[in-house]
Amino acid sequence: NTAGFGQARLPQREVVAAMRISLRLAFLDLEAHVTCRYDHITIFDGLTTDDSILGVYCGTTENPRCTGGPCPGLDNIEATGIGVRVQFSSDLGSEARGFTLHWTDRPPDLNANSTSFIPSQ
Repeated sequence: NTAGFGQARLPQREVVAAMRISLRLAFLDLEAHVTCRYDHITIFDGLTTDDSILGVYCGTTENPRCTGGPCPGLDNIEATGIGVRVQFSSDLGSEARGFTLHWTDRPPDLNANSTSFIPSQ
């Protein structure tokens, strides 16, 4: 980045991307269906419903079902960006106990998508 070129030099600084989000479905008890048509959790790889879907989950912890995305396992659902959207949908048919979702955040991996900028002195 050459922001500020030709102007007074900026003090040394570092710009780092925001935290990455990882999810774990610790407990899952939703109505099972081969395409998760009825009760399900949809996890988007971003903050809106326009973002790609990581998975649509239903069933139980012991016998989970997942459709509509790459479907990582229940213990390792990781966003590629800086946010996720979790959307629960239910019909009026069957009732089950629901779900428990844990999340963690961590600094991003240092790769081509990270930015570091230190102006010369």
